[in-house]
Amino acid sequence: MIWMIKKIYIYVISMILLNGLVGSISYLCFRKIRQQLERKGLISMCITVLRGAVLSFLMPIVIVLIYFIYYVYEEDYTMFALSPLVGWVFFVVGIIWTIGFLKAIVKTIRIQTQMNQLRKRACVCSKSILDCKNQWKEEVGVRRNVEIKTVYGLAVPIICGFLKPMILLPEREYNKEELKIICIHELIHCKHKDILWKQLCGLVRVIHWWNPLVKQLDMDVDSWNETYCDLESTTIMKSKKRYFTTICEIGISPFAKGAYLCAALGEDKSQLKTRILRIKSIENKNTRNVMAGTFLCIGLSFVVVAVIILSTIGYHKIYVETVWATEIEEDLPEEETEYTMDLKEYTAKRIGTNLAVTKLKQNIKKGEEIDVVQPLNAKTRLETKELELKKGEKIDLTVFSSQEIQREDKDFVAGIIDGTGKERYVMHAVDIIHDFYVKKDGKYKVFVENRYKKKIKIGIAICVEK
Repeated sequence: MIWMIKKIYIYVISMILLNGLVGSISYLCFRKIRQQLERKGLISMCITVLRGAVLSFLMPIVIVLIYFIYYVYEEDYTMFALSPLVGWVFFVVGIIWTIGFLKAIVKTIRIQTQMNQLRKRACVCSKSILDCKNQWKEEVGVRRNVEIKTVYGLAVPIICGFLKPMILLPEREYNKEELKIICIHELIHCKHKDILWKQLCGLVRVIHWWNPLVKQLDMDVDSWNETYCDLESTTIMKSKKRYFTTICEIGISPFAKGAYLCAALGEDKSQLKTRILRIKSIENKNTRNVMAGTFLCIGLSFVVVAVIILSTIGYHKIYVETVWATEIEEDLPEEETEYTMDLKEYTAKRIGTNLAVTKLKQNIKKGEEIDVVQPLNAKTRLETKELELKKGEKIDLTVFSSQEIQREDKDFVAGIIDGTGKERYVMHAVDIIHDFYVKKDGKYKVFVENRYKKKIKIGIAICVEK
């Protein structure tokens, strides 16, 4: 049980770190090609790439690849093992992350509470406002029920709530043109599921609070959501000038409440200017620019795939090498065994034993001892790579098991096998310490068998001497 908890703990921390790496590179790539796509009038392409960057912070692609490629397929159980040093590093990182995570959660709850209070304070609108909303709800193509209410003290119109969307209007008088643009704009936010994407950004900010790029990502998602909404709104209105003039008349002011829980119509002057320039760039959109933008996005995809592959290989290599280096130093005694157990050596040809076989990755070199600590699955045989040996050489083999073994137990076996498949092995011991002398030149492998019905943890020390 403790082993499983530790494994899940490593899995979660690794997932957060790797998602942060892949997400950051995806977002930086977006920023690299953003201006080129913007100049070409490819707004929908920009928003698609940006949303892909948001998802890359949340989708655990790298850790899933590591799990299935190395842990499941190649049976490299070192991937989620813990040496003393690695355990302390992950413990400290986990504590620091948890503190920041809890602070971000508290901030999110506070913002959500403010939004809930805002909704509770909302009053029923006049019939003319409701009729306008219902009319444009059908025109825009929104099938969900969207409420519309007024709130005293609100600076600009907003839409909030993904499951139960609600448009909130400042309490004031509106002419038909203003109501039309407000309803179209906010309903398009609902159609594009912008609140969902803002909430996903909120989740990214909570999980990756330590990442300095996340705040800028959130601002870009806000900005491009508004631009994407402007694009469809101006298409319906058929007049960019009238649309943006009305927005200016409604009010330009920042909306602080619910920074990533709602979509606001009003923004400051610089943001509004950016939105106008982006919509104007639509005039540059043509087949040539679309093709160029497509190639840019394909190039970005290759970069992200390369990052995922390199992250998978690199993280696995660094983690495993760190575990091996610190595990050997901390857990295994350096002094050599001063005795050999008096175990009976059996000889047989047992190739058809119907056990799953997993390979030991470490190479055996003459005169050098290798020390390994790892889990061994039930009904599984661990084999080393082949080694060329000469008559008279000796294989010092020491194997320890976490299983309570009885004296006559035949389910824990260790030995050597030659090139013809003939085996020499020993058993009937809790811990096996035995010297195998090579009787003829040839290729040999060392093996350990776990014939139990459950996974055990084993420690192996192998040394070849003349």
